Amino acid sequence: MSSALLEISNLSKTFAQPVLKNLYLEIQPGTIHGLVGQNGAGKSTLTNIIAGFLSADSGRILLDGRPHNPKTVADANLRGVSLSVQEMSLIDNLSVAENIMLRTFPAEFGIIKERQLLGSAGQLAKKVGLGSVDLHQPVSNLTLAQRQLVELAKALSCPFRLLILDEPTAALTEAQTEIIHELLRGLVHSTRAIIYISHRLDDVMELCDKVSVLRDGILINTWKTCDIDASWLIKEMSESTGEIEEKHCFKGEKSKRLSVLHMVTPRTKNPIDLTIHGGEIIGVAGLAGSGRSELLKAIFGLEERLSGSVKVHLENEQWLSPKNASESVSACVGFIPEDRKTQGVFLGQDVCSNITISSLKRFCTWPKSLDLIKEREAVTALISKLSIVCNSFYQSIETLSGGNQQKALVGRWLMASCNILLLDEPTRGMDVGAKAALHDELFAFRDRGNGLLIVSSELEELMLLCDRIIVLSDGECSGEFTRHDWSKELILDAAFQAYKVKSTETSNAEKSFD
Repeated sequence: MSSALLEISNLSKTFAQPVLKNLYLEIQPGTIHGLVGQNGAGKSTLTNIIAGFLSADSGRILLDGRPHNPKTVADANLRGVSLSVQEMSLIDNLSVAENIMLRTFPAEFGIIKERQLLGSAGQLAKKVGLGSVDLHQPVSNLTLAQRQLVELAKALSCPFRLLILDEPTAALTEAQTEIIHELLRGLVHSTRAIIYISHRLDDVMELCDKVSVLRDGILINTWKTCDIDASWLIKEMSESTGEIEEKHCFKGEKSKRLSVLHMVTPRTKNPIDLTIHGGEIIGVAGLAGSGRSELLKAIFGLEERLSGSVKVHLENEQWLSPKNASESVSACVGFIPEDRKTQGVFLGQDVCSNITISSLKRFCTWPKSLDLIKEREAVTALISKLSIVCNSFYQSIETLSGGNQQKALVGRWLMASCNILLLDEPTRGMDVGAKAALHDELFAFRDRGNGLLIVSSELEELMLLCDRIIVLSDGECSGEFTRHDWSKELILDAAFQAYKVKSTETSNAEKSFD
């Protein structure tokens, strides 16, 4: 009989494509077990299944030797599994205390025991380093780091046998991280275990007893941390599982399309300079939280620019300097955000309106009249080209699947007469065929002499599409590579650069924290 606290065998999960593939993993009691891998490797999907957010398609999970198939998070909590998620699940209009105790609200006959609530929340807040925070204030008042600590305190509010922490220190300073690590060491004993997911590999090596690498939904191996180092983990995470198809580069004249000059945002720590040429695709790589999305938003005018400027180059050496999103659109710059639901598609509108909203002038016959036949023909052609699955172009956008909503959003800017396209995770949620079709459309957009700046969590995608790749690490530009000198290992090493422990006093002095 296995001595494992948690035993997973042949676990599989598929969304548009397989995310977990016959995965096997054991977690021993009394250990802190690291789980690492590239973005999209399957780490969060695995832990969400264990914690009751998702159900596996096949396979078996045993907790304490008994089948573990939680239908809900509450069900998993009752079995002693508690999860602190990467994308925080706090409720903004509730107080700090209410958020901390959300899973274990002290109440009797439907009446909340306020004194007990504040007392229990206060103890947990103190444990995670929030002892001086006003527990009565809305959690929306807190900084990102404080919110992350509240998320951890909430996970600790439930009695647990298995604690799962998904990027628990991503927004924390080094001092805050050390406090949390000391807390976690004290929580583990002979009947408990912790699964610790982090991009900070040196933290994983210092804190964890064992570490497992996931790659493309497959468990590569598990090692004792005393037997390996962070460089070994980077190599194991970056091994390619197949050849990356090469595409012909644009052969035309590459004139400047957009320049970013000495830009500093609230998320970046040093000025960023960047030039996008016509016929060029530039990729932005980095870990979650590295500042990739914030950079695109600042360029487009949706995020504050503390300093610096953006220039959109026109013909005859003229240029525009858009200050906001509206001016960027007028300057023929398009933007596809990471969060489609709140910032991309127009919920409540049909597919046709969502696609043509940025190119209505194209269909105007009179100042206040649209050529509906021309609009429908253009939308029908685009729906066919991008394989958007819908009953008609009058179907409400929210009734489409997430992947098809995404295709419609991409189609919006492909139809508009923009010269620069900024894309944040453009193929997320798409199946292989739809992704390939979209890639062809992006290459066609490039071959018309336009420029693209793409953020993607999939390195293979960036290496397929891009001429250059810029790497961000914790708000800093940590590397720039061309097709001639890049490799997955080099890009990953640059992405992890800011998270490596810096041993000299000079390095420590140079490192800054939010």
